[in-house]
Amino acid sequence: MGNRTWAFELKRNGSVVKVIQCKMQKSLAKSLTSMIAKPLNIEHHERELSGIIGCEERTSNYQIMFGTVDAIRSPETYDENLHKYLNSFPDVFTEENYKPIIELRDEFVEKHISIKDSRRTQDEDNKRNTELNEIAVKREAEAKIKAENKKTENERLIIEFPYLETIHNTKKSRHALASSNIKRQLQMKYPGAKFSVKSDSFSMGDSVHISWTDGPTEKEASDIYDPYQYGHFNGMIDMYEYTEDNNWTIFGSSKYISGNRHLTKEAYLKASEATEIKITFDKWDGMDRNIMSQDQIRRIRIWLCDNSLYVKPKVDPKSETSTTHKEVGVSRNEEKGGIEISFNGKPAISILDQLKSNGWRWSRFGKVWWKKFTDADWQFANNLIGG
Repeated sequence: MGNRTWAFELKRNGSVVKVIQCKMQKSLAKSLTSMIAKPLNIEHHERELSGIIGCEERTSNYQIMFGTVDAIRSPETYDENLHKYLNSFPDVFTEENYKPIIELRDEFVEKHISIKDSRRTQDEDNKRNTELNEIAVKREAEAKIKAENKKTENERLIIEFPYLETIHNTKKSRHALASSNIKRQLQMKYPGAKFSVKSDSFSMGDSVHISWTDGPTEKEASDIYDPYQYGHFNGMIDMYEYTEDNNWTIFGSSKYISGNRHLTKEAYLKASEATEIKITFDKWDGMDRNIMSQDQIRRIRIWLCDNSLYVKPKVDPKSETSTTHKEVGVSRNEEKGGIEISFNGKPAISILDQLKSNGWRWSRFGKVWWKKFTDADWQFANNLIGG
């Protein structure tokens, strides 16, 4: 196709201030139109003045871009590059032609870039520094009080739960210690019930998983293991948030802690009896969805969720001796670095459950229960006597 005459209109406030006419192909005319518009594209729209008036004044400029040149910060360099660019089309632009483009650019700068004056006087700056110092002193005092309160609370927890190991008297990792203490607490509260507590570590975190069959509800068990988790994942901001005021982490902690309660066929039958709903089992011993309605299944699950299936072991009267906590003898074996607990006869099942759940072992040779010495176990033994 042949060349045609094209008119490039430059407008100011809606009025045409200059018309540039030239002959060229249609494709080149469209490309040139886009190129002429580039110097007028404003990417940011603010200039900020800061610092102290008459002393240290600073200017932060948001940019009008032509290539990589800042039209505000380096106007001379900008104009030089712009002139060089427009002069590359000598048949189209002359100094008279592109002068309106420069004027239009300057008008865009004045119109679209607002000035934010954040400067301060010397007195205002002194006042601001004083306020910042007061805030810093206040925060330091609050942090000191918070640290003292945390120390006091930790001391109280150690006294109240002497049978739990702390991070200060063990070589275990934090998640391994949490796993050990969680199992100890669960077995003490629910003697006879079997709990599987496993810890694991991975890149940028660790976890503890607890599982058991029937027994207490997940709510009852989670009341014990939830405090060991030192934060939670916030899906709204896609970030893990840490809990700063959780003093329970002195007994160990983990990034993620979860529990899973397995239900046997007997548990479903017990729920069936309580809700008066007949249960039909499938080949996996689960509720058959093809026969039972969704409402029946929902009611069964709600009952199982809300009701504990834990049954405390029956105590054999013959096994209950006259042994009480006060008849327990506790001593340290300095040679073997251990603690020994002796009884005047066979201890009660409740005492045996506490010993076993806390990792104590029976010595047939010495006729004592023993364990390697730690401050936590020493406190446990003395607490057993005082109980």
